[in-house]
Amino acid sequence: MTEQVSPLHQSLAALSDQLWRRVGITQAFDRLLVDAAAAHPGPVAGVRQAAGRSLTAGAARFYDMSFPQLLRDLVKRGVLVEKAGQVSLAAGFIEKIQGVLASQAAGQSHVEPTPGVTMEDLQSLADLRAEREKATKSTRTPSPKKPAGEKTTKAPKSGTTPRKRAGKEPDPNLPEAPAVAKAAQAASAPHRAPVSGLFTSLRINKLLDVLDTGSLNPEQLADRLDMPKRDLERFLSVSESLGITRRNGSLVELHWQGLELARTTTADRRVKVTDAVKSLRDKAAELDA
Repeated sequence: MTEQVSPLHQSLAALSDQLWRRVGITQAFDRLLVDAAAAHPGPVAGVRQAAGRSLTAGAARFYDMSFPQLLRDLVKRGVLVEKAGQVSLAAGFIEKIQGVLASQAAGQSHVEPTPGVTMEDLQSLADLRAEREKATKSTRTPSPKKPAGEKTTKAPKSGTTPRKRAGKEPDPNLPEAPAVAKAAQAASAPHRAPVSGLFTSLRINKLLDVLDTGSLNPEQLADRLDMPKRDLERFLSVSESLGITRRNGSLVELHWQGLELARTTTADRRVKVTDAVKSLRDKAAELDA
């Protein structure tokens, strides 16, 4: 491997996660490989070793197994160039990076849609928000309205004692009426998000993007996925059962199935994420039964 570090490597270090996505690099392994090719362009074996130097244990083994496919995909997408056993950044990709950095310096902002987002996903999120608002409104007790024609009782004059109307006081020892008990139980039960709104392609893509660059604690993940903590616990219990996520101490990270989804190309990812959403919904329905 050549020891000379490419000047472009310093520019790559200035790229934020959003700018990496704008140049088409959304996967952690792709990012490591591009960074290594920029810092030390040279033989394939040397770039491969430099890219995997920071990985440990399972991640390193997974990277070694998937490296040939990673390299082929990046060459096919015009990100890397492999010629005579040497790997370097493609000229077109370098121009794209320079253009992104120039637009960032000029104060321009671009928002790129998440790959795999469909109108069904957007509608599912809209339905979920509507149900939350409906549940919030249902917990508010409306003020009772006075029936038409009923006279308003005047307050007693000063110095007089108001008389109580004769009536039977409820016996506290009597059991609560079944209808009242069911209503109280329904009001106190937490609202559960529907399976179709909890597991969507949009949310799974966002999960893959945020955990592909590092682990998060449940509070951070709930904020990134825009869901209440109780829904996140249900979400994680289902995703963990299918090998998409796993707990590592107090943090949540991608498991083998999630890592495989995260490393797929944009063309294949939509189909695989759609299949994963169906599997998650089926598993959630099975666990809820």
